[in-house]
Amino acid sequence: MLAVGLLGVVLTSGCALGSNAPGRAAGAVKDGARRETIGNVASENFTRQLYGSSAVGAATLTGAAGVDPAGLVLADVEDAEADRAKLLQEARHRALHDPLTGLPNRRHLEESLLAALARAGEQRNRVGVLFCDVNNFKRVNDTLGHAAGDQVLEHVALMLSGAVRGADTVTRYSGDEFVVLIPWLEHPGELEAVAGRVQSCLAGAVTIAGSELRLGMSVGQAETAVRADAAAAEHKELATALLLAADQDMYRIKTEMRGAVTAS
Repeated sequence: MLAVGLLGVVLTSGCALGSNAPGRAAGAVKDGARRETIGNVASENFTRQLYGSSAVGAATLTGAAGVDPAGLVLADVEDAEADRAKLLQEARHRALHDPLTGLPNRRHLEESLLAALARAGEQRNRVGVLFCDVNNFKRVNDTLGHAAGDQVLEHVALMLSGAVRGADTVTRYSGDEFVVLIPWLEHPGELEAVAGRVQSCLAGAVTIAGSELRLGMSVGQAETAVRADAAAAEHKELATALLLAADQDMYRIKTEMRGAVTAS
């Protein structure tokens, strides 16, 4: 306890040199300083037992300035926990979102789809997905460059997000593929209506890298009911089957479009 020891020496020396009092008074001051030092050492030992050796600085401040070491240590612990929680939250957000578009990513979709299927089993509603693929995206990359392709993906993400309902989730699945999760379907034709809005959201022209583009999407659809007593393993099987069905429907539509172009 260097700071406390020095404080005791300075205090004792000052009284002895600046006073005409007899030696007994000086001795009393020395005894008081010794008791204060002993008390500070005991406080430090007690603090070490509670908080470990890292609290020595806090115990020193207690003797010198009357600062509560327990309060300092508690504040440091709370700050560290808050920083740790913030870092964990940021790491989880990065793990579940696409860095280019800011949309939820494939992993996020898998988690959300399983949760939606579990709720659907309890509440007896249906779950739907739309599998969306940007038409002729490779041509944009090849002619205008990958930077322009990134701008197209950002534009598509924005348009899709504005076309769906509040409870629906747009995710970037991979490359130029997007999946829309519709967690709550009650009425016939409801999925078809959402698909129609998604299909038409890219109807207008957009300028990318100085070129006017008219974008389009092939949109596959699939929906499913869920048994009330379905277990988690069945939910996983349903999720895989649902995405596969929507993907196949999307490729069916794309093939039909190519056939129509060839025939014309």
